[in-house]
Amino acid sequence: METPQTVAVVNSHVRCPLCQRAGKWVAIARPDRRQNSTVYQLRCQACGNRVAAKVSGGKQYRADHCAELKNEYTTLCHLHGAYTRHEDMGVLKPLGFIEAAGHGILVTQWFAGSDLARAARQLDAAALARAFRLAGEWLLQLHDADDEPRPCVDLGVTQKIDHLSKTYGDVLRCSARAQKALELLATSGIKLATWKTRAVRIHGDFKPQNMLYDHSSCVGLDIHWGIIGAATYDLAPFLNHLWMAIGGNHGAAALRRYQVAEEAFLRGYGATGLLEGLRWVQLYFALCQLGSYRQRGRLSVVYANWQIMPLVRRLENQLRESS
Repeated sequence: METPQTVAVVNSHVRCPLCQRAGKWVAIARPDRRQNSTVYQLRCQACGNRVAAKVSGGKQYRADHCAELKNEYTTLCHLHGAYTRHEDMGVLKPLGFIEAAGHGILVTQWFAGSDLARAARQLDAAALARAFRLAGEWLLQLHDADDEPRPCVDLGVTQKIDHLSKTYGDVLRCSARAQKALELLATSGIKLATWKTRAVRIHGDFKPQNMLYDHSSCVGLDIHWGIIGAATYDLAPFLNHLWMAIGGNHGAAALRRYQVAEEAFLRGYGATGLLEGLRWVQLYFALCQLGSYRQRGRLSVVYANWQIMPLVRRLENQLRESS
């Protein structure tokens, strides 16, 4: 769905939440085209209020993208109330969901921040710690928002190791370094097979790029919130993406910044008692990513060895220390 059609549909269905005028939306920025959706920024000509219109489908429409967007709208409606008592964190305020021309359109209030990965590059140590402590608190609030009592769960160690071996085992075993990490994952996994942790409704794609931050507050994006699992499966990918966003392997200064951000994030969530299981899940995800890059060809292997292998080595050491 192109810009004029999107604007016309929103004008027909959504009043401005500030001035209550209808039919006054205009596009004010270039569309942000993503893999499965396109995000348009619209402004009310009457009062200047801005909203975002997220349209399902991308370049090649699929019906499940529309269903996913509708589920996202339902999730935002539920979560918006859960964050209302927090002035410095929340989710995008949902304004409506429309189905038109075979697409879904999710309309939300605009949040004028940048993604946390990008914002982190401009923050000093104190501001960095505050931002990532807030991200940890935001995730804890997300996990607390679904207050249905559940028994603790394990990490699914056997299933994860089997998946990794079947999917990327061959390419990982071609590297002596990766083979060593794979062996550590298996041996340490034996001890963690009965390890239990909190069961939550997880975000599903939690990473700094899916947090918006404006130097005082943050909101979370692309919340799947459909799978019940160990809380660690939200914490671990966030930290791995943080490593690459900050450039944890790019010298001592970058490593110190990563350590500040990681410590603040874990303190914000209250995850200090989860370290052994957390490092195991981080290593699992890092090896999955390493294997994925090694399947893509020589240039991808070079990138993986430069960007991901240092993280694998770091996680190996931390896993040994925490066990």
